[in-house]
Amino acid sequence: MGPSTFILKSKVMNQMDTERIIKLLKLSTSPNDNEALSAIRMANKILAAVPLTWDMVSFKKETPKPVGSEKTAPVDKMFDVVLKTLYKNPRYNQAVQVLWNTWSSKRSLKSDELSLLMQLYSAAVLK
Repeated sequence: MGPSTFILKSKVMNQMDTERIIKLLKLSTSPNDNEALSAIRMANKILAAVPLTWDMVSFKKETPKPVGSEKTAPVDKMFDVVLKTLYKNPRYNQAVQVLWNTWSSKRSLKSDELSLLMQLYSAAVLK
């Protein structure tokens, strides 16, 4: 099932209970009827102890974010602006292209490259 969280109307179940219920739900598909029934009953006991009902629980599959994506979003936005604002100056266009190639291949920039991008962004916004 992958990384999941039980989302409740007003709170999130603790991780240990969530993992136990997921394991029990997997066991409920057992071809052994006694094992499957026991798994469902144990899951119901966990919910009753919280106290919750199945109506209050939903599965939300978490999609993993790329590492550092919250940090790279501003850089992507700066490139969106800078790439739309190319000048007649070939050196400017070449600098933009070199930065973009570095960014698109590595998804990181050195501090001096980031500083240059910020300067290019500022110039593009003020244009």
